[in-house]
Amino acid sequence: MKKLLLFSALIFIVRSVSSQNWCPPGATWYYRANQPFSSTPYYDGHVKLQVTNTVTINGVTCQNMDGVFTGVHPLPSSPVNSFNIINIKTYENNGVVFLYNSYTQLFDTIANFNANVGDKWLKIHFVPMANCQSGTRLPITVTATGSMTINNISLRTLTLSVPFSNSSSYTITMIERIMNVNGFLFPWNGCQLDSPPYGDFTCYSDNNFPIYNPTSAVCAYIPTGIGENSISGSDLKLYPNPTGGDLSLDLHVASRLSIFNAVGTLVQSMCVDHAGTVNINGGALAPGIYFLKMENASENGWAKFVKE
Repeated sequence: MKKLLLFSALIFIVRSVSSQNWCPPGATWYYRANQPFSSTPYYDGHVKLQVTNTVTINGVTCQNMDGVFTGVHPLPSSPVNSFNIINIKTYENNGVVFLYNSYTQLFDTIANFNANVGDKWLKIHFVPMANCQSGTRLPITVTATGSMTINNISLRTLTLSVPFSNSSSYTITMIERIMNVNGFLFPWNGCQLDSPPYGDFTCYSDNNFPIYNPTSAVCAYIPTGIGENSISGSDLKLYPNPTGGDLSLDLHVASRLSIFNAVGTLVQSMCVDHAGTVNINGGALAPGIYFLKMENASENGWAKFVKE
């Protein structure tokens, strides 16, 4: 009897852990905002997708997820700003992740991690507006299944053939917990948007899952006019760069210095009350990409550096 109870408890624990693979506490995704039909592939900004709360739809408890664009609006005259460009509602049941379509008031399949090679589901119509629902929903096909270990956690994977049309398609990889690593959270039949497109995947993390950043791109845009592809408004020089520890910076006026990590979190700050060479303690910083912000009465400036 004790063995049976122990076995039942283990099943409960395994199921509880498995159920947390989709949108556990702190689940956050970052995407580069694509800039189509331009010589510059990305807008100077990023989309941060987070679970804000849960809502009940048709008797199903769903994660309510907001995607906020932060950066320079596509209109050149617009300032750096943040605004919500997407809201989606999802839930997971036994390895299948669903998206609520507010136009059809039905749940569409995002991914089925129990699928076998050859299994199919229909591509999602999105954004959920009437003019986005027209046309035939073509099938997404599973071409391979597998698993990979990230942060010491084994996650199931799917390789999917996604149709452009009846005659062409492209391939993406879905990873359990993280989802599509070749674009936005899921592929969809979309519409032309006035806002920046949702973008290419860069990073994922949650409270029990350190940042997964497969391309080493900067996860988040620092909302001051600086992006991964451009350093604007500054001639700051940090040296040595890359650095294994401390850095030096030459200032011509007293300034406040702030260091942000790749996801925009302030990790260090100091006030310097004199001009001249300033030594900055970088020994406590974890390896990665950082941004240093200089502020004084007459100007703001930025410098990007790498801690090895």
